[in-house]
Amino acid sequence: MNNLHQHWSVSLPPTREAALSRAAAVRAEQYAKTRNHIDGAVTGLSPYVTHGLVTLSEVLKVFLEKESLTVGHKLVYELGWREFFRHVWAHEGNGIFESLHTGPLDDSRYKKELPADIRHAYTGVPVIDESIRLLYSTGGLHNHARM
Repeated sequence: MNNLHQHWSVSLPPTREAALSRAAAVRAEQYAKTRNHIDGAVTGLSPYVTHGLVTLSEVLKVFLEKESLTVGHKLVYELGWREFFRHVWAHEGNGIFESLHTGPLDDSRYKKELPADIRHAYTGVPVIDESIRLLYSTGGLHNHARM
């Protein structure tokens, strides 16, 4: 098992207590320095926020109880970005799944479904195939693996 798989194999119990405990374990400086690394110090809070076990305000409060963070700190900035995305989604509705700006090709030229080689993890590109298998086995991926 490689480091990427070990990192994401952590159990995420679906409870509010687990979410708050996970938030309390976040180390802001490690996050800021390594969040872009595939095995970096990510928060793992996304599923908890997505499913309403904690709010972004509650997560920020936990962070600020531990240490003073400026608005420009990468951890605070990323919470703001997530809130911005939720705001746009609430405003645009399902339109968020369509192009908001003109791209190089007309939207009708893009496929709406992932190709089979991606869905089945046999693209021949090891990092993509490993990430897809990891998603299927753990249910989660680092943001950079998703991108």
